[in-house]
Amino acid sequence: MTATDDYLRSRAAAFGPSATVLDLGCGDGRFVEMLLDDGLNVIGVDIPNTRAGIEARAAARPSLNLTARISYFTDPEIIPLPDNSVDVILSNNVFEHIITLNSTVAELARILRPGGKVYTVFPLASVVMEPHCNLPWIH
Repeated sequence: MTATDDYLRSRAAAFGPSATVLDLGCGDGRFVEMLLDDGLNVIGVDIPNTRAGIEARAAARPSLNLTARISYFTDPEIIPLPDNSVDVILSNNVFEHIITLNSTVAELARILRPGGKVYTVFPLASVVMEPHCNLPWIH
């Protein structure tokens, strides 16, 4: 667990267990699993090529039903959730990968309930190696 994990977990927990939390760009579902362990109502969304990692994590802990809690983009500009359906949106090192930033922000506004919050973490500009691709300066 990292300091970033702790920060984002505390932001989600502040809304209480009845709030719906979205992990935008959930990767293999590690953070979704962590928030479920915290007793939060969490869902995730990511691109389809993360499915194998999520399925592997879900197989290790079938009681969490991770595969039912995570959906995938079929259109990169549409988040597959209903209007006003999420109280808290968390993203960790995701926005630097988004090409269509304006439409993504509009989608976040569409799915966020009134009074909801978005917490996003960006990599520092001083970080040389991008952690997902392990290539220098691409973020």
